[in-house]
Amino acid sequence: MLSVLSYRTFGRRLGALSSLVECAQVEVFRAAVALIVRPMVLSAQAAAQQRWLWLRQAASVGGDTGELARLQDENRRLRSELRMLKGRFGDAPARKRYPPM
Repeated sequence: MLSVLSYRTFGRRLGALSSLVECAQVEVFRAAVALIVRPMVLSAQAAAQQRWLWLRQAASVGGDTGELARLQDENRRLRSELRMLKGRFGDAPARKRYPPM
C-alpha cells in the first residue's frame, strides 16, 4: 500500500484515496490521447504515401500534364504553409501613411 501512496503525479505525492482516483483518471486520459493521436499520425502517413504515388504517376505521364500536376501540388503546399504562417504570426500590420509635410 505504501508504494501506491508514494506514487507521484505531476510532482505531487499522492496521499489519500481521492488522489488515487485522480491518478486513475490521468492514466485513462493518457490512454485516450494515445488512441486519438496514433490514428491521426497513421492517417497522415497514408495521405502522404498516396500523394507521393499520385505525383510519381503524374510525372511518369510526362509532358505538360505531369508538369502541371507537379506545379499544382507545389502551389497547394505553399498556400497551406502561408495559411499556417499567417495564423501563427498574423497579417502584416498596416503601415501608417504620413503626409509629406
